[in-house]
Amino acid sequence: YDSEWNWSRGFASGFINKCDEYYKLRNNLPVSPEQRILLMNKGIDFSENLTSGEAARLIYNLPPDTEQLLYIEKYGLKVNKLIPLTFGYCQYIIGKRESFIKLSRMNSVGK
Repeated sequence: YDSEWNWSRGFASGFINKCDEYYKLRNNLPVSPEQRILLMNKGIDFSENLTSGEAARLIYNLPPDTEQLLYIEKYGLKVNKLIPLTFGYCQYIIGKRESFIKLSRMNSVGK
């Protein structure tokens, strides 16, 4: 939320409800091709009835890749010791750094 949006509580509540509906629908879709390939590459067996939401949870909770761990170590990224170091958490940490770098580059070009 950004205070500059000037949303009323009612509008914000409606927006949250629509987001909730969207995520419920999205989570019930069949597993996506990208998710299917990642799970197969990781050697994870899954049912043909696997939903996108179930696949997302499986993928998030996979053990981290060696490449992820090396990236985190190389750049000294801070890891919350209270959160299990999973594939998904590593992706989140790495993604935050990559977004920061991209934004920094965009800001430096504009100056």
